[in-house]
Amino acid sequence: EMQARGVEQERKSEKVVHGWQRTLVSSRVASQSSELAEMQRKMDQKERAAADAEVKLVGELAVVDAKLRRSEQKVVEMEERLVQAEERVGQSLDDDLDLKRQLADAEK
Repeated sequence: EMQARGVEQERKSEKVVHGWQRTLVSSRVASQSSELAEMQRKMDQKERAAADAEVKLVGELAVVDAKLRRSEQKVVEMEERLVQAEERVGQSLDDDLDLKRQLADAEK
């Protein structure tokens, strides 16, 4: 009977130990789940920040691109004016030469 009580006590002790082990395992799992959830939240936060930064950069790029296009158009317009001015100067020089020839011819 003592042996039976000892076996019974041993079984109860094992049940208590197994209960504590399950509690510890459950606690560790809950802790790790919490840590994983926090890591996931931080990753989501960083992904949102990266997406926001990308949207901002795309917007800034569009503004810079529009400014560049306007500047390029101004350069084209200035080049056209320069060509027109060169043509006028050339014509003016031709006209001056013609007048000088006419004057020289008239003086002869």
